[in-house]
Amino acid sequence: MRWLKRCLVVSFSAALLLAGASSPSQGAEVAPIDHVVVIIEQNHTFDSYFGTYPGANGIVGQALPYEPVPTDRYTGPGGGLSNARSTALSAHHGGELDRFDSAQDSRGRDGDLALTYRDRATAPILWSVADDFVLFDKYYSSSFGGSLPNTMHLFTGDDRGLGSDSKASVEALRQLDQPTVLDQLEAASEPWRLYVGRLDELDPEAIVSGAYARSADPTPSALYWAPPLGMPRFWTDPNLRDGLVDQQQFYRDASAGELPSVSYVVPQPTDHPASSGDQGHVRLQSLLNAIIKSPDWESTAVFIVWDDWGGFADHVDPPPGYGFRVPMLMVSPQARTGYVSSVEHDHTSVLNFISDRFELEPLSQRQAAANPFDDALALEPRSSRNLITQHVLDPTPVGTTSQNQATLFMYVVGLSVGASGVVAWARRERSLSSPSSKKSTS
Repeated sequence: MRWLKRCLVVSFSAALLLAGASSPSQGAEVAPIDHVVVIIEQNHTFDSYFGTYPGANGIVGQALPYEPVPTDRYTGPGGGLSNARSTALSAHHGGELDRFDSAQDSRGRDGDLALTYRDRATAPILWSVADDFVLFDKYYSSSFGGSLPNTMHLFTGDDRGLGSDSKASVEALRQLDQPTVLDQLEAASEPWRLYVGRLDELDPEAIVSGAYARSADPTPSALYWAPPLGMPRFWTDPNLRDGLVDQQQFYRDASAGELPSVSYVVPQPTDHPASSGDQGHVRLQSLLNAIIKSPDWESTAVFIVWDDWGGFADHVDPPPGYGFRVPMLMVSPQARTGYVSSVEHDHTSVLNFISDRFELEPLSQRQAAANPFDDALALEPRSSRNLITQHVLDPTPVGTTSQNQATLFMYVVGLSVGASGVVAWARRERSLSSPSSKKSTS
């Protein structure tokens, strides 16, 4: 039976149960994971966010001169940092990890900024999520360099030769005939959606024709953050096109208990350092709370990933073939509480979780060899639904541009109609109270 195939079985030996240990073994069955949500954030190393998190492999006692970031300074300061592959290799310095600042300085960037970090006071939402769920301190980006090669691993299990965020890569992506996990889900009749903030700002015709690759204007970042958006078939095939929706649809789907089997979310505001970083955290909180309140919560696992290092320092030398450590959080009623996992993972681990869950063939050998997330699962799923309450979204429209314009139009119409009604009522009252009116009715 299909539901049996989709049950996630976690088992433990009697000795481990008695000892309160947490490594999976054999025996206990928990509810199936029917919904996997992958939220893609950008451009941070593990140390830049969680370097001082208790129990994690952090920066305490490290030789690098890390500096905390004051709250009033960190509103998009990392926009000037280079995250290119050449910069990463220079910072890595053959494993010495001692040139993060000079790698930026030599490229005219802010080397001091590369050595900054945030803590509980300056990243309270992220730390609150780590307190309540699972933080991974041995999760690596899949490649030295920027967003595209890393998110390619997240969707296809390999960078497919697209090693940089560049116009040439955008054109190569347009011509790439490589299946993604979304193609696999479509072929398997498993519901999926790619939720993208400000999706309406992308021009499908420019993607299909290659105009974005030829234009001197900056390439839309979403093409690097979610590679399927740069593949023409996702715009020309009606079935695939139906899976590309704005992030506001995610809130509606979560509220209605209609999350698909697999959701990839590219939020706006995002957590990219060049954007309004704190508002990116607030957006993340709102997405997580929408899931926690959803009828789908009990059968959902959320992976919050950061695509690449963003130019920030990290003190752990990555294994050969991987990039620097990046943060990763797992949020689920079946996740352990306040647990730090030190099992080695990268973006292909998340892809492999999806493939295992929905019986899809691995898209690469590296994906097939990726470690599972067994140690992050709890002995028993939690029954409570505790919202993340570090911040509340500002009361401003958060829909697409067209949605916000329509909403504003309705407000204006409503006010106009209301004002007209008030004027008509006032005239009628004056008419009834006038002497001539009283005389005519006596």
